[in-house]
Amino acid sequence: EVGEEFLNSTELMQVYPELDMEHIQSIIWDELKHNRYAIRKSLMPFLLLHMGIVLQRIKEGHTVQEFSQDELDLEVEYQIVRSIFSKILEKTIIPEAEVVSFAKLLKAYHNSDAVESKISFRGEIVDLEDVVRQIGEQLYSIMGVSFIEQEDFTMRFQLHLQGLERVQLDLSLPNVYVQTFKRQYPLVFDTAVSISQYLMSVFQCEMTEEEIGFIALHIGAAYMQRVKPQKLRAILIANTQYPLIAGSVSRMKDQFSHRLDFVVEQSTFTTDLSEFYDADLLITFDQLEPALEIPIVRLGLFFNTQDEIQLIKVMNTLETEQMSHKIRSQIPNFMSEKFFYANIQPNNRDELLREMGQHLIQENIVTEEFLNSVLEREKLSSTDFDYALAIPHPLRPESKQSMISIAVLKEPIRWNHFPVKLVILLALKEEDMEFMQLFLGWLGKQLDSPEKMMLLLEAKNVESFIEAIR
Repeated sequence: EVGEEFLNSTELMQVYPELDMEHIQSIIWDELKHNRYAIRKSLMPFLLLHMGIVLQRIKEGHTVQEFSQDELDLEVEYQIVRSIFSKILEKTIIPEAEVVSFAKLLKAYHNSDAVESKISFRGEIVDLEDVVRQIGEQLYSIMGVSFIEQEDFTMRFQLHLQGLERVQLDLSLPNVYVQTFKRQYPLVFDTAVSISQYLMSVFQCEMTEEEIGFIALHIGAAYMQRVKPQKLRAILIANTQYPLIAGSVSRMKDQFSHRLDFVVEQSTFTTDLSEFYDADLLITFDQLEPALEIPIVRLGLFFNTQDEIQLIKVMNTLETEQMSHKIRSQIPNFMSEKFFYANIQPNNRDELLREMGQHLIQENIVTEEFLNSVLEREKLSSTDFDYALAIPHPLRPESKQSMISIAVLKEPIRWNHFPVKLVILLALKEEDMEFMQLFLGWLGKQLDSPEKMMLLLEAKNVESFIEAIR
């Protein structure tokens, strides 16, 4: 699901389209350099994310007016932040609490000793180190990846939890990224929903969908640092004795080494290469035209933007085809005509979920708790997406047998954020959760293609639905 760097400055330019984030980033970097104040480059996207939130709140008039007194020496950070705000907002009056709050964040990113280990939340002392440790254990059980030894992750998560004082002050944090995030990274977001349940029990407060979105950002960024995605196997034909070609090969590898595994490199092409190395594609700087079953990507000597675009298109197509093949081979085991509802028209979301859920209960596919768990999951964060799709599922595996129940409606019904015409209800046993991850990853890619979604929306039965998976 996460094919590239999860959160970066370029991505943030799209998160806040009304803000000139590139200009803001240059202001922050210039001010830090001027004061010889160092932070890790990897933390800049998070600093920018917080800056975007602050600027949005100031624009809407939802500013922090109160701040807690502590023993931190913030003199340097205060001056830096005050200067940054004045250059970004010029004559706008910035509340003192906003400057102090951002100065605390800056100091924590500069020095992990500034991260508080305990906070007072609604009169109770909460041990943040223990909370983050518990979260790490939950993430390991869900994702099979250990985050706790990541210093950046523990620091960022503690900082985020320190910021929950805004809940006490009834301040709502806008998260304009949340809907895009849910669509692009459904697995990471669903993990954040599970973590939010634990946090609600610890802090005895409600978590909005926006808050869950911020938790998901931290989890996703940490996940990307720990997990290396499966790479495509590539044959490279390039005569690197020529400096131009050698330079282009070096630039290509720097840019795409996270997606390509070069299984063989040769200066000239020889037959049977692709079969011998079981390769997915061949990349060449030559104009050779061998008859191969795998795609051939011919690059120019200078490896320019058009070459990059060409290579990315081929890789995306191959990755989607591989994923679709896995889905098509496995999904028949999880579908039945009994649980495919074509051309039906419920009155509302809950009526449809109850009808689909009760049928699964009657057929002894799921436990009695299944339906309530699905409805509880919807309350935490709605599972609808643009392009008329909803993917409801329970908070916990409540199934005796794994099944995917599908409803294609005559007319869309209002779900929460979007009108929905295709409903995919997931009822999976814990041992089949790996397939759910694969299926959700594939669905996330389909959402970027209205044409592919239309094929799913036109399905009349299980057979035509499986046929639409391509």
